[in-house]
Amino acid sequence: MKSVNKPLYALSLIVPLMAAMPGFARGLTVTTNNGGEISKEHTCVQGNHIVSCESVTTGTTAAGESVSRGVVRTTDGNGTDVTATVTGPGGSSGSRERGLNVSR
Repeated sequence: MKSVNKPLYALSLIVPLMAAMPGFARGLTVTTNNGGEISKEHTCVQGNHIVSCESVTTGTTAAGESVSRGVVRTTDGNGTDVTATVTGPGGSSGSRERGLNVSR
């Protein structure tokens, strides 16, 4: 249980730092005290009244097992579409899509 709590704690430290950084492209990597690593990359592109942001978080244990989560959020004048994809340590993956439509 300790090995699960420490990476989650480290991830909870990354998220506020990412929100505080200015700009449209940023990244951060944290190495845990047991040799694991958590990295987060965030990129946004803006143009033609559309904003598309991609965020990828990857965690790797000292033994080399890794998990990742990617989120793509696209916003235009009609609403926002979000697609999240996760990959587990065994290579298994899954995804989820959702949308929010705005009417005026």
